[in-house]
Amino acid sequence: MTHALLIDTDTLQKNLGQPGLVILDVRGRATYEFGGHIPGAVHSTWHEYSDPHAVPKGLLDPDSGRLEQRIRALGISQDSEVVIYSNPFDNWGDEGRMFWMLEYFGHTRLRILDGGWVKWVQEKRPFEHGPVTPKPGTFTISPVASAIAGKDELKRLVKQPHPNTVIVDARSLEEYLGKEVSGIPRPGHIPSAIHLAWTGFLHADATVKDLQTISETLADKGLTQDQEVICYCTGGVRSAWVYVVLKLAGYRNITSDYPKAMRFLREVDAGAVLVNASTRLNDGYQFGLGAEIGISTSRIHARGPMGLEELTCFKFIVMGSGQIRE
Repeated sequence: MTHALLIDTDTLQKNLGQPGLVILDVRGRATYEFGGHIPGAVHSTWHEYSDPHAVPKGLLDPDSGRLEQRIRALGISQDSEVVIYSNPFDNWGDEGRMFWMLEYFGHTRLRILDGGWVKWVQEKRPFEHGPVTPKPGTFTISPVASAIAGKDELKRLVKQPHPNTVIVDARSLEEYLGKEVSGIPRPGHIPSAIHLAWTGFLHADATVKDLQTISETLADKGLTQDQEVICYCTGGVRSAWVYVVLKLAGYRNITSDYPKAMRFLREVDAGAVLVNASTRLNDGYQFGLGAEIGISTSRIHARGPMGLEELTCFKFIVMGSGQIRE
């Protein structure tokens, strides 16, 4: 696919060494250093930007100064052209997570290498080993609030009809149906959320499928470009890849009160009711034998998706007979 948010392998190779170009490898450290990487590429993963004091990983570090230091150490400045790549078949959409994170931090010149390391190697393009230490950049974080959805917004959505906003669950179908529990304390999904697995948008050579195919897939799920879309998973990695796919497909929510089409869930301890096949829902959200499922929070983080697994996604409060338990 040809798109402003993507760069092909041939174009990247022709521009290797250009001033202002930062190539960001988001694979594992050992794979990067000893398995080879694109010449000049620096290394970083989303884990490095997680709150060091939080048990769940993936929740963004609330210390903006520390985050800026990490990003500047990669040689990134406000005007840098950043190209992100990974092995798309060996992660959960890590390049999407890094793209979303840097966009949330206010960077505007971001692209993803179409085909990533898979296509680069298949085409026998040049590579090198060992770490790269660039001249530090000067990037300053300026958070884009519209890139994240907060708990209060989600609470309002799930309590009433929201035809202009779609909640998208990017996890596996098994997780969505509550048949598999991965990184969350209770199986199921947010009420009214539709399922759109993060997989299935790539060709065998790891390049992104054509726009028509992607658009048809989204349309089959009932998604339209005039809707606001809120993506979620458990750790903000798979949902971040869906975020990128939606942007590629032209989703901007231009008729909404919100300036962005996609928003991420924001907090570790607060959340929404998850439902599965055994859940009976009505206006009071009934679960099992008359227990009311509530939405509550004890701690709110200003930045980052919620999650567990790689992080904690939601907290579930089940209230019955006056008792509250997590």
